[in-house]
Amino acid sequence: MSSPRVDCGRGLVVLLAAALAMTLVGCASDAGEARGGTGRDLWDVIRVPSAAEVEHFANLKDMVSSSDLTVVGTVRDVRKGRTFGPVDEPAAQAGSVLVDVRVDRILAGKLPDPSTSAVSVEFVLPGYTGSQVDVLIKGGDGSGAEPGRLILPTGRGIYVLRIKDDRGVEIAPADGEPVGGVFYRPVTSQGILVDDAGTVQAPILIPGAEGFVKALIGTDFDALVASLESQDS
Repeated sequence: MSSPRVDCGRGLVVLLAAALAMTLVGCASDAGEARGGTGRDLWDVIRVPSAAEVEHFANLKDMVSSSDLTVVGTVRDVRKGRTFGPVDEPAAQAGSVLVDVRVDRILAGKLPDPSTSAVSVEFVLPGYTGSQVDVLIKGGDGSGAEPGRLILPTGRGIYVLRIKDDRGVEIAPADGEPVGGVFYRPVTSQGILVDDAGTVQAPILIPGAEGFVKALIGTDFDALVASLESQDS
């Protein structure tokens, strides 16, 4: 098991604008019923159609070993995250969502706050300003008067996470602190594996970046979790 360390800019990187390069972050669980109305699936909003993976792993064991934290958990809430980019160029700004995940099992690493069985994973959303993220989450004009627009996943997921070391670069804060005071992201787009009717799926996987995950998709989710638990013992 690796000791916790901070993100030094490696990982899944997407150019948000000419002057803005951000590291994408992730969250996990399988798509399920809507909480608060109908609208866009969370994974569809987060998924990036094309990007370059900076890190590559031969197998899931190596990825887990490289992580700061790997957990099995369920999405419990989504909030407006931080806003990034130049203050005087709204078109080049990017909002984010902060996804709070209830932790059911720890497969590697330690929680930032042992008294709270949860973590916060931040997803940068190219093309969304902070105010647009508000509308995306709350619906309507962002006041919450209309049903929410995001369909949140309800099933379990394996989250292979890395600590983000980018506090202070945002131009606007998130709605509240991350759980335990730590922002996480997936190690790569392969770092979120969800339980879809008992089988493994990779909801934010970049096309062409399947790698070792290709052989895991469609296999038994519980068996995969058991294999990760046994290697940690």
